[in-house]
Amino acid sequence: MLPYDELPRYLSMGDLFVTASVTEVHPLSVIEAMATALPVLGIQSVGVGDTVEDGVTGFLSSPDQAAFAALLTRLCLDADLREKMGAAARKVSGKYAIEHTTRVMLERYERLLFEFAPHRRGLGYNLRNLFEKLRS
Repeated sequence: MLPYDELPRYLSMGDLFVTASVTEVHPLSVIEAMATALPVLGIQSVGVGDTVEDGVTGFLSSPDQAAFAALLTRLCLDADLREKMGAAARKVSGKYAIEHTTRVMLERYERLLFEFAPHRRGLGYNLRNLFEKLRS
C-alpha cells in the first residue's frame, strides 16, 4: 500500500500500462496511467474500450492470448510508438479530470431540469394548474 498522491510517481516509472481485465466499467487505473503519459494495452471491453482509443492512446486487443502478446511485444519494442501514444493518452486523460466530469454532469442535470420543468409546458398549463390549486 502507498499513499494515493504517490501513485503518479510510481506509474511514471513504467514504459506502458497493461490490463487484461474485462470487467472494468469505469477503469480508474487506466485513466491514472494515461494521465502519467503511459500508453495502455487492454482487452476490448466495456470501460477499457470506452477509455482507450485503439491505435491512438494505446491498443485494444481481442481476448485471444496470441493477439494480446503480439500487441504487447510491439509496444515493448517500439519506443517511438510508446512515446507518441503516451503523449496522446496524457492529453485525452484531461477529459476525465474531476473538474471536467463534474461540470459535464451538472450541465446535463441542469438541461434535464430545464427541459422537464413546468414552465416549459406553456402559460396555459401553468394557469390551469394554478386555478386548480386555488380551488382546492
